[in-house]
Amino acid sequence: MAQNSALRQESFQLSAHALSPANDASDIQPLDYKALHEGNQRRLGRIALAQRCLPLLRYLQHHRGASLAVLNGDLFFESRILGIQHKIEFHLEQVKQLSQAGLLLTPEWRNVEREWLFVKGQWRMDSPIANFNLHSHLINELLSFIKSLMFHKELGTDSDSLLLLGYLAETLLPTLEGIAQIRGLSTHRGLDANEDGDQEVVFKLNYLVSEFHQRQTGVVERCKAFSERDKVRVLKSHSESSYIKNLKHFDIEVDQARKLQWLSGYGNGSLFLSATKLIDSILLIAETSIKQLRDHMDQDLQRWIYRDRY
Repeated sequence: MAQNSALRQESFQLSAHALSPANDASDIQPLDYKALHEGNQRRLGRIALAQRCLPLLRYLQHHRGASLAVLNGDLFFESRILGIQHKIEFHLEQVKQLSQAGLLLTPEWRNVEREWLFVKGQWRMDSPIANFNLHSHLINELLSFIKSLMFHKELGTDSDSLLLLGYLAETLLPTLEGIAQIRGLSTHRGLDANEDGDQEVVFKLNYLVSEFHQRQTGVVERCKAFSERDKVRVLKSHSESSYIKNLKHFDIEVDQARKLQWLSGYGNGSLFLSATKLIDSILLIAETSIKQLRDHMDQDLQRWIYRDRY
């Protein structure tokens, strides 16, 4: 119980600046239904845009791993890299089609578009590590854009919404990117022709694994502070996505790769696959959490409309 209270307090601090005092009965003003409708549409637009960015995130991360494999001579991904690029272009357009009220007019989104064009045209000319860093910077820009959509007062400042926002921004998205970075770098290391390899890459991989182990506990633990309804729905998505099963498989592959100093001789293909399955599990959990945020907004709107009856 004390832990749950601490988690709630932590989430309150995330967006304390966005909290506004509740109105008492004497403060109630006549409703401007047009303004109420427009505000609700803006909130729905932010939620829809954040959700639409998740497939784009997935394919950008996939492109990073695949391009690293290609740069190390992997013919399997050579035949697939163009298809991944087409998927990225498709989801970029999908995001643009959903944009409204200038939501894409931000430095983060402009950086996403500009850096993708650069990465797309440049990656074959880079060293594997330079390619990894360029992809990671691009992905961090997209993550920053998603967070800017979610951490906005229009999305709700009630305690349950803050808990979900903190869960998404501080646990799910960073954990997701950590796994994807391990997947990408392990592919590079596994195909390295030099047995001694790049020890800096080995150090980076071991650091990412340590960071992942610290973060992944929060994927389940932070749910304990949710409202009962949110807890049931989010934990159900854990089960539906086979999160625990895929986490165990990923841990086994990582342990084996570390024993071999990340040198598999075939690009760590089984690790790539287990990481991809775990990433897809977390993406499903993230989508469920975003849907719960939308439910909160619908409930908030109903409370505003019928507030004089309470």
